[in-house]
Amino acid sequence: MYSLEIAYLVMLEQRADRIRAAEQAHLLEAAGYYHDSNNTFKLTIAWLGRLLKALGTKLEQFGDTTSTQRALEL
Repeated sequence: MYSLEIAYLVMLEQRADRIRAAEQAHLLEAAGYYHDSNNTFKLTIAWLGRLLKALGTKLEQFGDTTSTQRALEL
C-alpha cells in the first residue's frame, strides 16, 4: 500500500471512532446520565458541607466546653 492509502485508511478509522463516541455520548445523554467530574466534585463538597453543619448543630446542643469543665470541677 502507498502512504496516501494508509493515511486515508487511518483517517477513515479515526472518523468512525469519533462517530461511535458521539453516538455513545448521545445515548448516555438520552438515558439521563451525564458525568461531569467537576459537577461530582461540587456535589461532594456540598454533601460534606451539609454533614459538617449538621455535626456543628448537634455539638451546639451540648454548649460550651469550658462551662462543662467548670461544672465538673464544682
